[in-house]
Amino acid sequence: MTENTINEIGIREQLKEIVKLQEQYLYALRSVKTLLTCEKEFDLCLGVLEQVKEFVAYVFQIKSAYYGRSLDWIEEYLYLYAEKTEKLIAAGQYEMAAEMIPQCINVIQKSKEELEEILQTGTYDVNLGKMQLKKGVSTEEFANRDQMIEAIDPDTMNPLEKFFFQGKHHKMTKWCHYFEVYHRHFERFRNNPVTILEIGVWGGGSLQMWKDYFGESCRIIGIDIMEECKNYEEERIKIYIGSQEDRDFLKKVKHENPKIDIIIDDGGHTMNQQIVTFEELYPHLSENGVYLCEDLMTSYWPSYGGGRYMDDSSFIGYSKNFIDKINARYSLTPNLKIDRLTSSIRSVHYYDAMLVLEKGVHKPSMVL
Repeated sequence: MTENTINEIGIREQLKEIVKLQEQYLYALRSVKTLLTCEKEFDLCLGVLEQVKEFVAYVFQIKSAYYGRSLDWIEEYLYLYAEKTEKLIAAGQYEMAAEMIPQCINVIQKSKEELEEILQTGTYDVNLGKMQLKKGVSTEEFANRDQMIEAIDPDTMNPLEKFFFQGKHHKMTKWCHYFEVYHRHFERFRNNPVTILEIGVWGGGSLQMWKDYFGESCRIIGIDIMEECKNYEEERIKIYIGSQEDRDFLKKVKHENPKIDIIIDDGGHTMNQQIVTFEELYPHLSENGVYLCEDLMTSYWPSYGGGRYMDDSSFIGYSKNFIDKINARYSLTPNLKIDRLTSSIRSVHYYDAMLVLEKGVHKPSMVL
């Protein structure tokens, strides 16, 4: 048995132990809810919640060490919910504290579901898009993410993946499966005089990636609220500093850039930011352009204004209307009318945490 295999077994055993402990904390929290409802044993309730917070800190450490932001966000919410419940108990608001417990239970259950899926499918069996591991390599051999990345077969990488993993660039972070989606929808624009707008500059690396991918005839525009992002300007890369929620600022960007072929929203990810950005910039997109909004997981996170399933106020809920709009010609409902979206959306594509709209003249269809 290799050292890597031993390390991998250690990870699996840690995750299995966490799942068992989650079962125990689910039971304990249900008991806490009963006690709070009856206004009994407040010290015991506080003791359980303090243990939950300690447990959460441990799980956060394990998850972030191996999977990063893909998993550990759940524990952030659980910690906040447990802490809020403690404060309500200390303030004597026992009924409100009892109402918080189901939220704690729900988050533990969600974390448990994810870990059970990982244990079932393989600890490092993750979504790599179309990338494949080198022949003869098993995910059971990896001790960490770096080893998994090193095991990716470079011959299965598209140009964006090669630039990300092998190229010289500033800092950037992307989910692995995003590159497949980018390449699928952007490839037709390569080596053409196109203008690409990306909201969210951060370390500047993705702007360099677009510049390399689209070729010498492209123009890259970046938008960010951080003044220091202006330092990432270079030949054919222009950066605006401003908020994507500021409609006047977006109007200025549009005025100075009359032609934009691809829009990528990787900004602040709040619901209002995503909706305002779409409303202002989608109409400005060129006739056959592409609008891409990523990191849509925030539609399910309360701290970003999401968190409510089947709620039109989230960007996921808002975007589901695009499905109706593209089919509005067939509706007999008076409040579903043909409008600019009906006439301009050629296709709607949903991916894991990502939405892509391909724009194009959408005329009435004819049966042959």
